[in-house]
Amino acid sequence: MSTTARTVTLTLANLILLSACKGDAEPVKVAPPAVAADPRPDVLAPGDACPEDGRWKPCTMLDRMERAGLVLKAVETDTIRLPYLTPAGLHYKVGKTGLLIAFYYQDSLQAKAEWAKLDTVALVPPGDTVTRWPAKPSSIRAANVIAAYFFANATQIERVRLLFEGGLPSPRP
Repeated sequence: MSTTARTVTLTLANLILLSACKGDAEPVKVAPPAVAADPRPDVLAPGDACPEDGRWKPCTMLDRMERAGLVLKAVETDTIRLPYLTPAGLHYKVGKTGLLIAFYYQDSLQAKAEWAKLDTVALVPPGDTVTRWPAKPSSIRAANVIAAYFFANATQIERVRLLFEGGLPSPRP
């Protein structure tokens, strides 16, 4: 599949996912995909090798999900910025209905410090009544990543949680 076709497919999938999450809210406006190089250093172009440095990053997330038998698709055109989390969150579609938003940190100490300031059940700072997730999140922290998982049944939630609890990404045999 060409890069343009993939971008159009992902943009349409993103629109469908967002419209399903918003219900009767006002229409979603999606900016056209950027043509410039991705400013996020840990996002690799197709065909690039994933650096094996023991940190969670988009390429290791995709690899780990694939090894666990889960269907994961990055929604490349969609990120989220929250005032209480340093990195932008990257959206992934998991299976038919799941949505995973992952916040990748440079190291586990920074992720741990920000996690400690959160109500980890709601994945917001204590007392925050403004932040609205699309549904109640299943929140996860593993090493240098904080993730929120939505629209999944108990079995899917357990599989994703075990995927993270299985340890840091490791090199392929």
